[in-house]
Amino acid sequence: LLLESEDQDKADAIGRVADYYLTLLNSTHAEVNIEKQFHDSSYISVVNAVCSLFEKDVVAIVSESDSTLTRAQVDLASKFDVPVVTAMATNPYLESSSRDSVELVRMFPSDIYQSKAIFELMKEYKWREFAILASADDY
Repeated sequence: LLLESEDQDKADAIGRVADYYLTLLNSTHAEVNIEKQFHDSSYISVVNAVCSLFEKDVVAIVSESDSTLTRAQVDLASKFDVPVVTAMATNPYLESSSRDSVELVRMFPSDIYQSKAIFELMKEYKWREFAILASADDY
């Protein structure tokens, strides 16, 4: 697990979700040993945390990072064929260019699908006024 906070309850909850998703990927339930690696929001801290996990021979990385830091994790992990399961990254540009590769598994839909769902809600309820809030980062 790549975690930005040292909240043990949060880490345990993410671990349970990770176990579920990894079971889906493997189609069988396997013993899951969870290695926790904490980092701050800097790029170098994320790279060091991912490298520390590789030293422990991880087979998948579960991350709570936003899209910007997840991009760094996926870039590094994909070189070792290690998938990243992300809880928060929604940037559609994180998708793999190859359908045969499982570099990124999302627990939450990308911004494209969220936008389509919001548009459908607006049409359903005939909303004629709305506001758009945006940020200038990958998240």
